Amino acid sequence: VAAKAVLHFRVSSNTGRVFLYDAGKVPLNINFAPDAASSPEAIGLPSELAADPAAVQSIQTFVRQWQALRAIEQKELAESGEVIRPPVLSALEAIRARRAR
Repeated sequence: VAAKAVLHFRVSSNTGRVFLYDAGKVPLNINFAPDAASSPEAIGLPSELAADPAAVQSIQTFVRQWQALRAIEQKELAESGEVIRPPVLSALEAIRARRAR
């Protein structure tokens, strides 16, 4: 993963775990429970990603926004299976708009 990584996220509708993707939405094979995302070490980030402040901030932003959603919104977003980036609420609104068409 290159420095200044742009991360994307997907939440499993089965486990609630957050899966990380790179800028091209390629899976990084890293996942974690949102409640356990207190530090890069707790997530188990590879050292090059943990050393990238932009990547760590992106993860923290995603988790904070995810936890601010209502349970029904979290479920809707997880069940969509979409790979997204913050702002999470905007991503949810875009998913809803596509579904309404």
